Amino acid sequence: MISQKLNFNIIPLYKEFLEFLEKEDFEKIKKEYFEKYEYYFKKFCKRWEFLKKEEIYERIKKAKISHYSNVLDFDKNFYPHLNEYLKEIEGKIIMDIEGKIIFYIGFFCPDGKTVFDKEILIGISIDRINDIRNLPVIIAHEIGHAQRRKIFPYKEENFEELFFSEGIAFYFSHLVFPYIKIHRNLFIKRGEYSYMMKNFKEMLKNLREIEGEFLNFLSFYYIKFLVENLNIPFKDIISMERMPIPLKKFLKETL
Repeated sequence: MISQKLNFNIIPLYKEFLEFLEKEDFEKIKKEYFEKYEYYFKKFCKRWEFLKKEEIYERIKKAKISHYSNVLDFDKNFYPHLNEYLKEIEGKIIMDIEGKIIFYIGFFCPDGKTVFDKEILIGISIDRINDIRNLPVIIAHEIGHAQRRKIFPYKEENFEELFFSEGIAFYFSHLVFPYIKIHRNLFIKRGEYSYMMKNFKEMLKNLREIEGEFLNFLSFYYIKFLVENLNIPFKDIISMERMPIPLKKFLKETL
């Protein structure tokens, strides 16, 4: 538990993985880690259900402790200070939230994922993160999702909801860490971000599908426009069932 407002149980599953790997006990990694916690992997990683057991076991056999320097870095330099970052996040949350934050090794899983299953579960796959400086932003981003999940736990994940909820999460992490460059809050390389800022109108002309970094860019600026141009309180945006301005209208008239 962090506090009354952020009432999360922190579960560092990655420590168990590292313990088994240091002993090169691949059987325990299989039985006492991946099979034992398969419930979480299936929740955080859609790909997991389609993987064959043999694929997972082969991946386990190839694991070496030297491959996980980023996880060891996280364990030594980030995890001990986790409460400090959560305190910063707590200062910006709109509502009290409870659930679990699970730090784990996921192989094929995304770096961060928030789901609702009787309670809010935030999964952070440490092995997928190359630079631990991004961890505070990733955690804030997922807690941004968690706030919306608390209001709409079973919201259908169509494109509009994906775009809207990602924008909310990106804007929230920017509120928490305004001193971090926007491109880092959006998980976009500096050069790519500069290109988008200069050329987004041209990019929109030939756009067939909004995805990847461009989705991050547009969804953030959509929420930023609602808050800073239309003066809609962010707490009201989080609780809206759908986007207040259709995306096509936003792209046509406001950018």
